[in-house]
Amino acid sequence: MGTTHALPQTAFWRRYWLDIALVIVAIAINAGALIGGSSADQIMTAVGSSFALLIFLGRRWQPLTVSLLAFAVLAVGSTFSRELTSGQFFGILITFCLVGAVNRERDAVIGWAGGVLAIGFVSAGDPHGTWADFALTASICTIIWAAGLIVSRRSRNVVAAEARAFEAERSRALHAAQAAAHERARIATELHDIVSHSLSIVIVQTVAARSTLTDIAGAEDSRQVLERRLAAIEETSREALQDMRRMLGLIQQPPLAVDLDGAERTAPSPDLQHVAQLISRAKSAGLTIDAAAIDPGIHLSSGLALTTYRIVQESLTNAIKHAPESRVRVAVQQVDGQLAIDITNGPGHPSQALDLGAGQGLIGVRQRTELYGGRCVTRATTDGGFEVSVTLPLDHESAPVTRPEPLESSP
Repeated sequence: MGTTHALPQTAFWRRYWLDIALVIVAIAINAGALIGGSSADQIMTAVGSSFALLIFLGRRWQPLTVSLLAFAVLAVGSTFSRELTSGQFFGILITFCLVGAVNRERDAVIGWAGGVLAIGFVSAGDPHGTWADFALTASICTIIWAAGLIVSRRSRNVVAAEARAFEAERSRALHAAQAAAHERARIATELHDIVSHSLSIVIVQTVAARSTLTDIAGAEDSRQVLERRLAAIEETSREALQDMRRMLGLIQQPPLAVDLDGAERTAPSPDLQHVAQLISRAKSAGLTIDAAAIDPGIHLSSGLALTTYRIVQESLTNAIKHAPESRVRVAVQQVDGQLAIDITNGPGHPSQALDLGAGQGLIGVRQRTELYGGRCVTRATTDGGFEVSVTLPLDHESAPVTRPEPLESSP
């Protein structure tokens, strides 16, 4: 509790200590004149000196104006007493110090010049004053002014250094937050690519198994039990898929334009050698793969190989969702120094299409393609099928990032 209250008190004293000191000094100058039995003129001069100091309470708004006004008050106050009193001299010294402390360099020089003129005006009215007295007073005041200027400059440098340190810490925190956001997006994408693909196939297999029950003869009770169990599997799979999507919605952030290859290189990941397994699972889910042209001579970085694998995976998953018994062509080839990925499925029957969600997979394909400076085209074919065509530069680090064409609705 004590620490909590100490912070506002510390901030108060750091901001207002000079204001409090000025008030105390002004009171002391007036009290000294009154107690010391000074004449009425000397008392008026002391009042003028203290008022000149109190003017600096407004230094935060117009420091140069306040500085010149303070010297003007000192000069006018000297007309009441032609001799420079100790209180007036002390007020002049403090005023010079404040002029150097509260102003920037250019304004401080202007304020110093105004102060020297005020000293000259006071010295000219002193019947016992000489040029030597004026020079000595001006020299002392200049030293005090320079000390205030140097202290103020060092104080501003300290504040600037603290601000730079704060900004550097803020930048490090922002960088860490961006790295965490990228990792969250990567995890969300990987979860979607892996789990969604597997659950989609589970649902397709379950629906297919239920459709074959009508061919089973006899054993009606067993058939009904099996149907209930398969229906439960399908329902559970759908609920799991929806729960996964809700969780992804909680952790997924907008993708960051950073080096995907470097981010995913550290974890084991599938590559082109695993595409055959994808095709095998797609066949077991009911797809007919007419052609699977995978160029074995293509050498890809781990990040680009993973991206290729995910693009093929999501395209096949999209075909399973919307055309589960269609014919599919898969091609991954090197064409003119670029990696060409093309997955085309034939038309499906509307009654066979599965309601498995709202196209997050194709959005992920476009995001991965864009990060590698590639081009993604998704469109319906003339025969009612669907095509995903992706072109990726093999030298992706030097390729410009391009914007994919607008995404068309999947069939």
